Amino acid sequence: ALPYDRAATTMAHFAMCKACRAEYENPLDRRFHAETIACPDCGPQLEFRRADGARFVGAAVADPIDAAAQALHDGQIVAIKGIGGFHLACRADRHEPVATLRDRKHRPDKPLAMMAADLDHAATLIELTDATRSALASPQAPIVVAPRVGAVAPGVAPRLAELGVLLAYTPVHHLLFDAMGAIPLVMTSANTSGSPILYRDDDIDDRLGG
Repeated sequence: ALPYDRAATTMAHFAMCKACRAEYENPLDRRFHAETIACPDCGPQLEFRRADGARFVGAAVADPIDAAAQALHDGQIVAIKGIGGFHLACRADRHEPVATLRDRKHRPDKPLAMMAADLDHAATLIELTDATRSALASPQAPIVVAPRVGAVAPGVAPRLAELGVLLAYTPVHHLLFDAMGAIPLVMTSANTSGSPILYRDDDIDDRLGG
């Protein structure tokens, strides 16, 4: 929105702490009127929640990324908030989480996209050419459909010889793969077919909890 002031950005929801405000209001500071100024005390925070929306606090979870990575590693389904709303993620190499995800999405047969950590990881899943490598690595982060070369759960793309793969494209994605290693993930929008994109925290708590 215009004008480009903090109040007209998504950072309007985050009140500046005393230290950030002092820098923001000081014309001699390099962060003078830096509209997105924030720090770990007053800026956006990562959270890891239970399926009922309850927050883990204190010693219940040391690090949200580590907790989410462990849940994915253990075969659970995790909702991840991203640039364009929530995605549902699970291990793509295990039958049980893929089947559960399909049941919750009411999506019995349509192929599911997978996310890989990087090009080397993608090469273990699909056949890569110069063209597909270039597409995967492009800023648009598209889903590239190519012949499969690796084994994944049959439910990812039933009866198909090709798989759809995209690369990690946000910092949270990269942190998750750093924490759990090169495990392929199903990555699909959290809304059911024909429903609007889910992007509010309350949407996830209300529709996917339990």
